[in-house]
Amino acid sequence: MGYFIAVVGDKPIETITREDILDFRKWWVNKILSEDLATNTANKAFTNIKRLIRIATDNNSFGMPVEDMFKDIRLKGTTKAERRPFPPQYMQDVLLKHDYKSISPECRLLLFAMADTGARIKELVGLDVDNGDIVLDAEIPLVGASLYAFQELAKLNSDTGGRLQKKIQSVRQDHNKTMLQMRKDIGVYMDMKEQNKPEPAQFTLEQQNNGYAQE
Repeated sequence: MGYFIAVVGDKPIETITREDILDFRKWWVNKILSEDLATNTANKAFTNIKRLIRIATDNNSFGMPVEDMFKDIRLKGTTKAERRPFPPQYMQDVLLKHDYKSISPECRLLLFAMADTGARIKELVGLDVDNGDIVLDAEIPLVGASLYAFQELAKLNSDTGGRLQKKIQSVRQDHNKTMLQMRKDIGVYMDMKEQNKPEPAQFTLEQQNNGYAQE
């Protein structure tokens, strides 16, 4: 909402027009091009503004043509940008050496928990420790959504008489067989290259049936 106010001004909701929405869209287009962002970032902002205006007009009988105001506003293109990791030097020289004295101990621990687990802010702040949302005494420590997902999978496996677990094991075994065969074939290929032997014209029928030659 802060971006929207910065672009169109802090005005009463009932005075917002389609021209304001178009100005906001133009601002997002420039921001995406200059900062190499994903279009989905802008589309989420459009969705949030549209939802807010719809709630306001329904609750206060403003009669605003919400659908017309946001017609063809969403941006097309890539929906998800690749998340780039922080360089190790930046982690060591900036993130780890920051004293974080300007924030509360709770916020400081929240940052560290995000860095260690990869969980989002909403996932961490909503944890209920007393009700078992954090499990640390396990082979794989689980927190929040990941814990819930494992619980649901365990329940589903129980409801299907263990068939889910058997299917997962079968898929894993097939994958391992394929990877082992690939390693063998790569080893043979490298040996032939070292011995200056001609490369095979094509994969054998058995290799093709393993599946990886066709992918």
